[in-house]
Amino acid sequence: METLYWLSQYLYVLIAFVFVMFIWPMVVFRKYLKGKSRTFRFSFCYLIMVMIINTVCITLGLLHILNTTLYCLLFYGVFLYSVFKGKKVPQVVIKRLKSLIGGTYKPKSMFLDIFRFIRKKLKKFWSFIKRSMKGRWGVYILLGIVVLWGYTYFSYAALKDYSFGCGDVYTHCSWIYQLFEGNIFDRGIYPEAMHFCIFSESAFTGVQMYSAILFTQNINIFVMLVAMYMMFRELFKWKYSPIIALMLFLTVNVCDANEVFTLSRMQWALPQEFGYPAMFMCAAFLIRYLRYSVVKKKDKEQKEFEKKSLKIPFIKKTIRFTLPLCVKDENLLIFMLSLAATLAIHFYATIMAFFFCFGAAVALIRRLFSRKFLPLAVSVIIGFMIAVLPMVAAFMTGIGLQGSLNWAMNMFLPKSSTEETVETDTQTETSEETTDNKENQGGDDSAASKETADNAADDKLTENTEKSAASLSGIGNPVVTKTINGSTGIFVVGAKIIEVVEDFLDRLVRIAYRPLHGIESGNFYFSFTLMTLMLGIAASLLSLLITKIKKAKFTEDKTYVGYVALAAMGIMCHAFILSPSYGIPSIMEPYRIYGIGFMTGVITIAVPIDCLFSLFMKKLHAVVSCIFGAIFVIAVYVTCLVTGRFRGYLVYQITRYNSEVMLTDKIVNSLPKDKYTIVSSTDELYQIIGHGFHEELVQFINEAEVVTYTIPTDYIFIFVEKNAIQRNQDHFVTGPSWFAQNSRYYKTMPGKNSEGDELRKQMIDEKLANVYFGKMPLSISVYGSLWQRVVLNSKMFVWCQRFNAMYPNELHVFYEDDDLICYYLHQNPRNLYELAAFDPAVMISPDEYDDPIWPADVVKRIRLWRYKLGEISEDELTEEEKKELGIGTE
Repeated sequence: METLYWLSQYLYVLIAFVFVMFIWPMVVFRKYLKGKSRTFRFSFCYLIMVMIINTVCITLGLLHILNTTLYCLLFYGVFLYSVFKGKKVPQVVIKRLKSLIGGTYKPKSMFLDIFRFIRKKLKKFWSFIKRSMKGRWGVYILLGIVVLWGYTYFSYAALKDYSFGCGDVYTHCSWIYQLFEGNIFDRGIYPEAMHFCIFSESAFTGVQMYSAILFTQNINIFVMLVAMYMMFRELFKWKYSPIIALMLFLTVNVCDANEVFTLSRMQWALPQEFGYPAMFMCAAFLIRYLRYSVVKKKDKEQKEFEKKSLKIPFIKKTIRFTLPLCVKDENLLIFMLSLAATLAIHFYATIMAFFFCFGAAVALIRRLFSRKFLPLAVSVIIGFMIAVLPMVAAFMTGIGLQGSLNWAMNMFLPKSSTEETVETDTQTETSEETTDNKENQGGDDSAASKETADNAADDKLTENTEKSAASLSGIGNPVVTKTINGSTGIFVVGAKIIEVVEDFLDRLVRIAYRPLHGIESGNFYFSFTLMTLMLGIAASLLSLLITKIKKAKFTEDKTYVGYVALAAMGIMCHAFILSPSYGIPSIMEPYRIYGIGFMTGVITIAVPIDCLFSLFMKKLHAVVSCIFGAIFVIAVYVTCLVTGRFRGYLVYQITRYNSEVMLTDKIVNSLPKDKYTIVSSTDELYQIIGHGFHEELVQFINEAEVVTYTIPTDYIFIFVEKNAIQRNQDHFVTGPSWFAQNSRYYKTMPGKNSEGDELRKQMIDEKLANVYFGKMPLSISVYGSLWQRVVLNSKMFVWCQRFNAMYPNELHVFYEDDDLICYYLHQNPRNLYELAAFDPAVMISPDEYDDPIWPADVVKRIRLWRYKLGEISEDELTEEEKKELGIGTE
């Protein structure tokens, strides 16, 4: 029943997502979209809605009129106006309404007419589908199967674990909830397009906010996979190669913990991953613009204006000639919107879009520096302004930058030691959740995965680096120089360039490819990347030669620059990991790009197949070509399965039991608003915001050990974990082995991990309730250590027993299973129960406990903490503790 319930919630969010992101713009912009290609319509609807929602929400927020009522009136008002604009109600409808009111038109006849109307519209829609897919049924059916496979793969864990995928989502969740209060940029200016989109889904359709946050990114994966297909279609020649490449990305195993974590992030509601569809569309439509878009020949007026210097008239004429092209050219328009969308969603998505676009520009550099350059440059400026100007307006109103943006800006600015200290504080500002995630998944794992390869090659790296530096500075072994026809230094420069390139390639393999993909796979992907580059050049020359022999017209479509672009994209993504080795500051953690780096490596396997079928088998019958495409897709799956290189199930960083999620959902849906308080860890807070109140478990324990304590709501629900769960443990779901491998990444992720039904947990102990730790800090980190969670739940369980002794038959069990018990208390708000049930005077200190479950240094840290709170006097401190606190020293 739980699975069916969350499946229904998933479908509800899916309907909301499709309506907001696709149906609304298809209706509102139907005249503009009429006659446009399927690719354009799909991309335009998604991107334009991201930008409309982002701009409208920021504008209403800056005017302090952002509320759901006004927002819904704007949304549905525009939608209904577009539907009924210029339309008259048919006379037959008016006649039937009069008959219905008069009683002569029976409900049975009415429903029959409605059924006939729907059937007629469905037939018309089916005719449209058949016309649209004529000649491409095989491609779209095979693509649909592969996309559905990947869509299910990335959504599977969300239907198994009902909590958020990682602790970072809580931060974004709080920002989304602030939008319901009309507060934009609650913690400073930050790209919030994802937050606005999820907020819009809930505001427009009434879907629960928790469900919207839980499932929206899983649904967005569908858009991402389609966008990936769009980009692959521009890189490959044979129409089935993009589908084969997509299947490779979805089935081939990854070996590094950072890759697993990066792919797992695609399941969670995080801004960077939400921006992936726009990132892929940006590269795809840039290639389409450079290859296919036609720029009209220059007329006399344009030639004259290009000869003039950069003056005001020049700027006016530039706008006059280029601005209309940015809007009229479909490929340039989508490129501009996708660039703006990446900036509005997350700057990291923009950085990765740059990597892809850089690869495309390298391959099409001849087309880049042509008449297409100026419109492209203007579209980049316009896209930047569309996304950034709303943030600039917010900044001008006095809203500061969010901490991570300050950090990114300071990376390239000179700063004093004081500023460096501020930067460090800013980086740790967001939450302790993020720190836990990075400790579990970030640098430590990356270091562990690279340790073996790097240690073995450290000496060689130092030697090569010194050699390269010496070569560039002219120091070291002299290169033989000669004077030929009065020219000197040519051989020296050539030798230096070769040496620098060799050093770069050596670092690329050792520091990027091998640590990321494993030694064997890293060498394989790097070799295939170089092969793709050479094959692209060779195939383009061969195609050009064949065209010349046949005396046919040579077009850009006959070249194989897509291979060159793919190789350049792969090298660029992996080269980003090298930046620290060159002393270049990295503006984002390298692990964030590992999944995209894996994609650029693994899809090169499809290049030889694509080259074979596009050069020598392009005249195959459509049915035969479809059969070969299906065979290769199946071959990818079977080969991965048989050879042991099949993808495994991904990870969720669970924070609580599924039963806690279900129980909270039941309370929210069954009790009146603001009539109850849930006492538990922080995780339930984000599920009940806007419905009820939440009291932190640690706050409850702290207050229950004072003289008096009350909670002024009708109902109090107390969650007690009989087996305290390890928070933020890396949990791998399990499922059918034909869909993904079980236990594939269990040992890859070091530290706190679990799989299937076996969770990391520890039974509580009533004896621990008699240990006094002082007032514990009100921080989410207090739930991060398993021993602290055990202590808190032990105290909570004993508190319930003592309260029941004080007030017999008042505390009742609301829910209980093997791991969780929930008590509830119904009280009169005018005559509240006294909740203080502990007496610290009769409790013992942690150092007196016989069988401690906490680390050895905890007692010392607790005593220092209690001294700062004033619970321990200076005389009670030991000499060592005084020394550490700096007491009695100058």
